Amino acid sequence: MKTALRRVGYVLFFVVATLFFIWATFPTDRVKRFAEQTLSERLNADVSIADLSLAGIGGVSAEGVTLTWAPLKMPTIVPGTEEDGPLRMMLIDELDASAGISALLGGRLDLTADMKLQGGSIEGLAYQTEKGEDGVVRHVIKIGEMKDVAFGSEQLFQTLIGKDLIGTLSGSIDLVVPTAPGPNGRPAVQFDGMVGTVDLVIRDAVLQTWFYDTPAGRMKFTNMDLGEIVLSLKVDKAVNIEAFEKSARRRGATEETIIHFAEGSVKGEDIEVEVAKNSAITIQPGQSLKEAAVNIHLAVRIKDAYFDKVVEDPKNPGKTTQPNKNLRMVMNQRPIQPVLENGVFGLGITGRLGSPRVRPERSVIRTGLTGGSARRPNLDVGGDEADEEDSAPVVTTPRPNPTGRLRAGSVRPTLHPNAPRPELGGTPPPIPTPPPTYVPPKPVITPPNPPVKAMPVVEPGGDEVEEEPGVDPGEPGGEPGVDPDGEVVPGEPGTDEGGDEAIPE
Repeated sequence: MKTALRRVGYVLFFVVATLFFIWATFPTDRVKRFAEQTLSERLNADVSIADLSLAGIGGVSAEGVTLTWAPLKMPTIVPGTEEDGPLRMMLIDELDASAGISALLGGRLDLTADMKLQGGSIEGLAYQTEKGEDGVVRHVIKIGEMKDVAFGSEQLFQTLIGKDLIGTLSGSIDLVVPTAPGPNGRPAVQFDGMVGTVDLVIRDAVLQTWFYDTPAGRMKFTNMDLGEIVLSLKVDKAVNIEAFEKSARRRGATEETIIHFAEGSVKGEDIEVEVAKNSAITIQPGQSLKEAAVNIHLAVRIKDAYFDKVVEDPKNPGKTTQPNKNLRMVMNQRPIQPVLENGVFGLGITGRLGSPRVRPERSVIRTGLTGGSARRPNLDVGGDEADEEDSAPVVTTPRPNPTGRLRAGSVRPTLHPNAPRPELGGTPPPIPTPPPTYVPPKPVITPPNPPVKAMPVVEPGGDEVEEEPGVDPGEPGGEPGVDPDGEVVPGEPGTDEGGDEAIPE
């Protein structure tokens, strides 16, 4: 027994001594250079690591990780021209990461990490892969908690949407993204199989200087305070999302995947935006993300404070200007002016995600924007002061709806509390009958009868009397009685001398 224990002790001592030797003599400098080179190639950036060390078996700690990207091309006031933007950077102060050894031995990845970066922190970051029998690899991406991570220096949103947005990011992510070998043999994402949730909050958000193209030229506007941006997405099969379950089952579309905008809003000092509750991106089986159908509707309200913002004039040092006044002119014209109601206009984003159509529309959202029901923005191009409350009630004309179905975000009309309800036994009030409208009778016009031939006058002796042409002997007034052809016209239209009715020729 003692011999067996002695042998086990020797083995444990050998293992511990070996691990200590590897840890003590591990070439961390080489690993650091290898990590810098590999990350630089993968991220298309210049990566530098100030310090790297081992942390247990399969773990690593790094400090002072700096990522630097080349500047992006930024638009200018002259259409078709660009200029280099600032250098893009990201700083990770501390990084603690580990890889599951058992997963690596089984051909899988199981990585976890916590980090402090950009003045904030990310905890519970995890990335796992699992290959199924069907050959599909499922990538699990999780962020337990992201808190106050400042962004903007890396120009993330300039890369994604072409607008330079800065702020601090918080939230969580839990996504499963499947991949399968594509036509070229490389892994291709199967977007129709995605499942998960994304909950993000951006605070102190600011849209940096931006441009708007009009037929008259490109306009430049100042920074816009977006305040707090909230975005909540749910990704799943349509039958698993309450807002789309009935419709999907009725249409038999049980396999389509929905990216549902469960919540979306912007509440800032200069602008407010609400996203319609049923806004979604629909992915059919086998479709790529670019081919997905988009149906997103927004309600937008730009506040007077933004129109009247005063900044230093770059062309005249020491003087000020109000460049955002031009936005008043834009909103006073088509296509925004016809759909502007109580200071709110809608934006409809439809079509395919790869080439969406963005068009102004009447907002389908009637509530949610502060002051939207009582105030209108001051659209007077020459005015500098904020508008007063409207004294007259605002009457909005609803859009025609031939199908009778409720639109997204609309509310069913309600009866007045004192109105009788037939379904409750009440009798609806009689509909007043309007008084008859007097219609004057139409005048009756009788066309004259055509002339008839009269018999010649014969003397008692039997000879015809020669009458003076153009004179009717029966009418003493000397009125014409003979037409140019010599036919006698009777003295009384419509009858002959015997009083019988004339027969038309």
